Amino acid sequence: MLLIVGGGGFVGSHLAQAFHLAGHDVLVLDDDSASITAVAGTLNIPWVTGNLGDAVLIEQVLSGSHPCTRDQPVTGLIHAAMEVYLDDTITAAWPVIQAEQGCAATFVKAWVQECQRRHRSIPLLLTSCAEVYASSASSSSWISESAPLDPVTPQAYSRRLLEQLMARAALSNGLPLTVLRCFSPLGADPTGLIGERRRINPGILHSMFNVFAGRSPALEVDADAINPHSPQLRDYVHVCDLADAHVRALEHLEKTGGVHVFNIGRGIGTSLPQLIAIAEQSTGNKLSISTSIHSLPSARVLISDSSRAEEELGWKPRHPQLSSMISHAWAWYQNRYGLVHSTNAKPLITKP
Repeated sequence: MLLIVGGGGFVGSHLAQAFHLAGHDVLVLDDDSASITAVAGTLNIPWVTGNLGDAVLIEQVLSGSHPCTRDQPVTGLIHAAMEVYLDDTITAAWPVIQAEQGCAATFVKAWVQECQRRHRSIPLLLTSCAEVYASSASSSSWISESAPLDPVTPQAYSRRLLEQLMARAALSNGLPLTVLRCFSPLGADPTGLIGERRRINPGILHSMFNVFAGRSPALEVDADAINPHSPQLRDYVHVCDLADAHVRALEHLEKTGGVHVFNIGRGIGTSLPQLIAIAEQSTGNKLSISTSIHSLPSARVLISDSSRAEEELGWKPRHPQLSSMISHAWAWYQNRYGLVHSTNAKPLITKP
């Protein structure tokens, strides 16, 4: 059985679907803090509600003493859980960062101990983010896995600490680990039945759609992000392509062992004004924008060099067009909020 920690979130739920469709028996562990517990789909994946800091629960799930894993021991792990940070700076968010690291340390300790108990390795994938990198020098610079690291946001800083924690544990104990540094995820399952449903701090597309649907008066953006003289550029990648990369990465890790890092992105930079224009064109809606002078810490340019993933994993994006990502996400949003009636909605993930 494959355990996906954080499998109820935006990326995590798509991972759960992708691995299920690839033939894996999947179990989700999620604390429900920012999860999709009733997303639409046709799967029936067992769910354990709990926190990574619960050492007893984690040990039970991994050892097979929990009801969900008693007859199917965990043979693979994916850590896709990400804390939602409301503070803008690392200093202000430090208590939350410490709490997330404490939970991760409990999880990693349980992973190592279970591998030692079995005398057998359990492969682990970590879903990380592109924001661990320093900004590219220009819009024509692509970031490889060996590029300098300089996380400036709380989430990226915490993710980099997780990378270091897991890499040390893997290297010192000879355990298999792959870190996937995912660039900016967008989109939804092309059927429109799975997508982003964050309760707080929603992503850029969800915020746009709230305006399109009349749920918000305007999209609030940092004026610096739409500065035409020095635009922020992001490498947007379809969330289903990220999920496909994880499936391929686990297959690769099971064959090779060792510790690996892969970038997952399209290698194309897009500014916020460009994204807004494509969203308006793809949905047929006009966006109202409200600018703020509050400048958040953020890298200016993050564009992926994903050639390593292409060469070693055989991965390439199946949905490379931004218009497809936006259309898929818009279909999900309309279905989610009843803007388009669907008779095919069934629970994707159910709690036993």
